[in-house]
Amino acid sequence: MNINSVENDNLVAFIRGVPVNAMASVLPSLIPMLEKVVTPKSGHCVESVLAALLRADKQLWIIGDFKAFTITTIQHRPVERVLWVDWMSGDDMPSWMSEWARFQEILAKDLGCTAVEFAGRIGYKRFEKLYSDRCTPINTLYRCEVQ
Repeated sequence: MNINSVENDNLVAFIRGVPVNAMASVLPSLIPMLEKVVTPKSGHCVESVLAALLRADKQLWIIGDFKAFTITTIQHRPVERVLWVDWMSGDDMPSWMSEWARFQEILAKDLGCTAVEFAGRIGYKRFEKLYSDRCTPINTLYRCEVQ
């Protein structure tokens, strides 16, 4: 499977992967959006995320004409392969979130993953109904600063 595209005629939203060789062309649109969600408090910085994208350690997905983006990582664990959603940001999430949910499931299956995992702000709970029949909360993510 080509990580840069998932073919499915049932998807309505335009979702496309950005290959490494096209990354420079999307940076002017991506960086301001990335700066909203990748903050030092998260333990990451925009530069390190961009470096991971350029090494193809992470995958960038654009929704619509840069209405939103997501960044994923394929995690190879001892007993399974998981599609991890690192970051997601954009405008008018209710208009595209259900399409992203369907897309990531297709992508995960095509990549041989057994699950999709993500952590998010408390506000993402409103999208829980998109997954309620298949998703089980397994952990709550907390971050405690070391004193």
